Amino acid sequence: MVEYIGGDKGCLDRLNASIAQSKLERHPKFVWCTNPTCGQGQVHTEEDPMVTCNHCHAQSCFVHRVPWHQDLTCEQYTIGANEEYIGTHTKRCPNPVCSLPIEKSYGCDYMMCRCGHQFCWACMADFSIIFQQGTDHHNLNCPHYNPTGAIANPPAPPRRNRQPAFRNRSRLVAAAKLLTRKIGRLVSSARGPSYRQI
Repeated sequence: MVEYIGGDKGCLDRLNASIAQSKLERHPKFVWCTNPTCGQGQVHTEEDPMVTCNHCHAQSCFVHRVPWHQDLTCEQYTIGANEEYIGTHTKRCPNPVCSLPIEKSYGCDYMMCRCGHQFCWACMADFSIIFQQGTDHHNLNCPHYNPTGAIANPPAPPRRNRQPAFRNRSRLVAAAKLLTRKIGRLVSSARGPSYRQI
């Protein structure tokens, strides 16, 4: 391969830079600057998770690989990131007795919670009312709202039981726990052996 590109100095320089970059990225203490206009990286040897770029002086978090989370510890940032993920990727069941978070990964807007409550994902309207009284019972801003009130056809019975909903929620909870453990290990390794994991 080197013989093939040996005559093209620019190509050889890019290959060498790519190899060097690949080796640097494998170093466990290497971190890229999070400033989008910088593009530099460095090996972070300090115990403090805050990294100050040697080139542009931007501050970033070694643990989370994001711009420095001002006024938040790494633990607080992790909790906030988990809550933000759940807040942006899930909705709570509108049944006031249940209120479980539900993640929609695909399919239509008809949802059935494991508590049995049926609702529209887009507007959270109760599907049992929509099935009986018509599509004018969706919220006005819902794409399924029809002011003429056509009776909605109930969806075909599910091919499987409600296991996919349980698996989706279980995967979400497992992913959040795994992420929390990994970040905890990174925080403890960044702080050294004196740090005790909670």
